[in-house]
Amino acid sequence: MSKKTIPLGLSIAAFVLMSAGCKEKKTAEDYLHSGQAFYEQELLGKARVQYRNALALDATNGDAHFGLATLAKDKQDLAARQYHLQKTVEYSPENTTAIFELGEISLLMGDLAVAQKSAKSLAQLQPETLQYYKLALAVAIAEDKWQQAQTLGEDALKAFPENAELWGLIGVVAKKQEQWPQALKALDKAIALDEQNPQYRVLRIEVNEARGDVDASILDLKALIDSSDYSDAQIIKLIKLVNDQRGRPAAIDELNNYLHKYPQADALQVLLVDLVKQDDPERAGKLLDEFIRKANNPTGLLFYRVNAAFSHNNVVLAQQDLNTLVALPNQTPKALAQAKSMQAELAWLQGDWDNAQTLVISVLALDANHVNALLLRAKLLVREGRSGDAVVYLNKVLAQNAQSVEALSLLAEHYQRQGNTSLAKDFYHRIGLVDPDNYAALRFHIYEAFSKEHLTNADALVTRALKRYPEDAALLGIKLQIAALRANYKTATAILEQLKALDLSAADALFFEGFIQQQQGDYARAMTSFGKAVSARGQYDKALKAMFACANKAKALEVFKTFLLTHTEKNAHDLTAHLLIAQLTFEANPVAAIKRLSSVTQAQPSWYEGVVALSKFKRYHGDAAEALVLLKGSYTQSKNSSVGIAYARMLEQQAQAAEAGVVYDQLLQVDSNNDIVRNNYALLLVGELFSQASLRKALQLTEGFASSDNPALLDTQGVVLMTAGKFTEANYAFNKALGFADITEIKLHYADSLYRSGDHAGGREVLEGLENKGVSEGIAKKIALLRERWAQK
Repeated sequence: MSKKTIPLGLSIAAFVLMSAGCKEKKTAEDYLHSGQAFYEQELLGKARVQYRNALALDATNGDAHFGLATLAKDKQDLAARQYHLQKTVEYSPENTTAIFELGEISLLMGDLAVAQKSAKSLAQLQPETLQYYKLALAVAIAEDKWQQAQTLGEDALKAFPENAELWGLIGVVAKKQEQWPQALKALDKAIALDEQNPQYRVLRIEVNEARGDVDASILDLKALIDSSDYSDAQIIKLIKLVNDQRGRPAAIDELNNYLHKYPQADALQVLLVDLVKQDDPERAGKLLDEFIRKANNPTGLLFYRVNAAFSHNNVVLAQQDLNTLVALPNQTPKALAQAKSMQAELAWLQGDWDNAQTLVISVLALDANHVNALLLRAKLLVREGRSGDAVVYLNKVLAQNAQSVEALSLLAEHYQRQGNTSLAKDFYHRIGLVDPDNYAALRFHIYEAFSKEHLTNADALVTRALKRYPEDAALLGIKLQIAALRANYKTATAILEQLKALDLSAADALFFEGFIQQQQGDYARAMTSFGKAVSARGQYDKALKAMFACANKAKALEVFKTFLLTHTEKNAHDLTAHLLIAQLTFEANPVAAIKRLSSVTQAQPSWYEGVVALSKFKRYHGDAAEALVLLKGSYTQSKNSSVGIAYARMLEQQAQAAEAGVVYDQLLQVDSNNDIVRNNYALLLVGELFSQASLRKALQLTEGFASSDNPALLDTQGVVLMTAGKFTEANYAFNKALGFADITEIKLHYADSLYRSGDHAGGREVLEGLENKGVSEGIAKKIALLRERWAQK
């Protein structure tokens, strides 16, 4: 390549001119002209800079705004275009093109008021122009003003009889009024004037579909397909119409014609396989194999065959095709992530947990937001007992698919296990909105109402659920218990016979017999039935606890204890039985109780309920130091929340508040929604660890308690708010808590809050109400201290 030299005189002259230009300060108009020049040269980035420079010097320059609106139109940025058009019209109210475009885009974005204003402006500035008629007609259609639209259309066509857009709008007016001949005539004229615009053919298809003329729709679709770029959606729609109207053979022939034209269109190939499969599955399979062999890129077809293999439980074929997909050269990251995700799902179904874990991690390395991989990662964590860690992944799933029932269910179950009933309830409610007949959600609401003894509500819910699941043993069992609690023993017995006919287990049948007997007051027979249920199953916590309750009523704890000792000799794995023996033994023989629990927890270190109970027994027996060591060791190894909470509470009792705070922080890192942790930590922060920073943290921790129906949580929120001097909110929290349960301690807090808020009479009245009912010696001392503190203030 030869270098071109610039004549010396010319280059010096250019330098002089440029130097002189540099000394002149550019105006907004200079930048505007530069921007327009760059736009004409299609240097859009440079044009944008010049228009912005113009606005920097003159923010009211309408032409600069219009230039930016034009650039936004090229980028299809509707919001930016609308903004700059609004500014153009504001600063250049005579710019009719901007007014027209603003009205047009406002209609597109649903802002009818702005479109109406734009049409009125054009009517004043430029009546009877094409822009005016087009916008006014479109506004009239949006307003459903058909007579006005018809009149405008007639006037517009007199002035502009060869404008395709106007004919198209007239077609829309006729279509909206179901004037099919007029609509078809107008759209035919629009198509004749502008054959390249597919929208008129699309409208014509809609008209023919609305009037039930399938043959005409087929012809229109063929014309649309032939006149526009390839669209598998249009061809698939055509084939479905042909199939419905003329039968499967005709549809297959029509589809084969398009496959000859587009031999690598995998969407059409899949449709052909689906059509052939309905009459000849074997031929369809061979056809799919052939398509895959001949495909330049078989990715889509392989995924189709994988899904078919999954639906037919053909694990071997699914695995082979997934391996092929992963090994394909130049595979896209999206397809690779999807293939590996399906491999992970297959490993999960086969119980190959380690392989599933490895594959899921590799998928998330390719695509950190892959929904299926995030969900499977969460399921794997739940399986490992790490549901707290799974929460992060499940929330990511819901951020992309808020209606994922599986993710919602896993979160609901997690919070239910954590004892966070309010959050569990929220998630089950969301499941019910997506899937009203979801079994898990129905069961949760039924059990919640039943556990709160809201029998009317529980009965209504279980009756509704049984319509959907009429032979569900768990639901029938609740129905039986409600009947027994209402003394409808005949109904309860009839349901029990119904359950037995459904192959109810012997242990469950004995439990329900015992439950009916318990409600009838026959505690001795109920104990026998519950005992047989426990023996039949080997471990049956619900029956064992019911038997304990009956033993208390029948004053037969020694009999119950003898049963437990015999039972644990045969069923050493029944941890609840061991715990009950220890509780019954502790008062008379604490050493024996501690020895039993120590032995069992050493053999079962993951029995965290036993670890917590053993620590309490040790502390009650005067060995607090050893109890603390036990809890610390178990928590350090397991990070279990129940053990962690017990450990933190014991640290508080041992005047190690700061160390307790560290444990609570660790627990919140694992599960920030654990209400027990938040409750205990908040009280510690406004107590032993009080500071202004701690108070702010306590307020944050208890913020969500306002929506709870747990009086303890509401009480804690009230205490924190009272400490912060927010007495109105505190009084509300205490009052709400007392609406759920008449608890003396909450009344003391409420009285204190009322008094400190300035309502001295209200505070005294609450205390007097307590004293009039009679209080224990301990509560009397607290009331005296409270009055003493008030007197000092």
